[in-house]
Amino acid sequence: MHPVITSNPSQRSLGEIFRRTILAWSQSSELLPVIADPRWPSGDGVQVNLLRNAVAPLFKPRFTLGDTEWPELGLHSCPYPCLLCVLEGEADIRIGTVPAMTQVRKETVAKQGVCVFSLPSRSCLIVPAGVPYSDGKTPHWERPQPENAHSQILWLQILPTGAIVHICRTAGTSHTHISAVFIKDTQLSVLMQLMLEETESSTRADAILLSYLATLLLCVDRNWASSHIIEARETTHFVTLPERRENMHLDDTGIFPDDSQDAALERACRYIQSHLPDAISPGEIARASYVSVPQLKRIFRAQLDTPIMKYVTSQRIEAAKTLLQRTDLTIEEIGKICGYPHRTHFSRVFKASIGFSPQAFRSINRTSNRSERSS
Repeated sequence: MHPVITSNPSQRSLGEIFRRTILAWSQSSELLPVIADPRWPSGDGVQVNLLRNAVAPLFKPRFTLGDTEWPELGLHSCPYPCLLCVLEGEADIRIGTVPAMTQVRKETVAKQGVCVFSLPSRSCLIVPAGVPYSDGKTPHWERPQPENAHSQILWLQILPTGAIVHICRTAGTSHTHISAVFIKDTQLSVLMQLMLEETESSTRADAILLSYLATLLLCVDRNWASSHIIEARETTHFVTLPERRENMHLDDTGIFPDDSQDAALERACRYIQSHLPDAISPGEIARASYVSVPQLKRIFRAQLDTPIMKYVTSQRIEAAKTLLQRTDLTIEEIGKICGYPHRTHFSRVFKASIGFSPQAFRSINRTSNRSERSS
């Protein structure tokens, strides 16, 4: 029986849809998980095909207020992972790939290709952070006869501070976002990261993926049941995080080999992402990274060219930008979620970082969204 979704479901009805479908399917092994990677075994009913004539140079994305986009390919990328579950019908989701190298003005460059994942009902596509995927501006249908398109998809965008859940519907040539809620839980991003890491390194990837996915969905349901949710307004904007500087090494001290630097930096960044609401210090980050504070400071300087606490601030501001763009949470609520319990302090740090107050940033973004829709 297909889930019945109203035009604007409430928090409670959206939670019931989640519980009756995705959670129930995962617990009864009826949910088919797939990683957004053409190398991943697609499973029964899932087809992966290269979209013809859809290539563009990798180095020509377009950056907007909060997006990295390839508009000519119908793709965008997000620094946070997401998963989508097909509740009803079939859905075609574009995933960016790098299929080949090509010659451009005597230089060899990578070209961005597009794979299409054709997903049946009861399938779940996991999209790791940074992987380009469908921008949601067109129906999820890449086959002939678009009038036959029909799907309902529930999306979970996993943020360091929780998850934004929304449903989209494709019917013929129309594509609409129906509703969204924000679920507050800093552990969801940790579970998602562990799931992807374990899946990549395990010889029993399928079993690992199913176990972690079931646990993550149970955590979402737990927060729903305990009312750790807030109504949110869905838009199509995401944020980009500071890029890591490649080929940066420590100077002639030679204290750390590169692999130790990478491991410590990864542990530090993971700890920061999962503790954005908390009053964290360099000492706490260093302990979680298994290095001393001076060592960690040198690693951040060498690898990211930034002080530790400045990096923490940047992550908090990026998370705040996402919530300002994609939810109707108050400025106070967003500040607390992102580690700033006092609105005045939050507004001062936010404006110093991007040049706008939180309210002004939200207003500018919404004006931009209305202009894009009208055009």
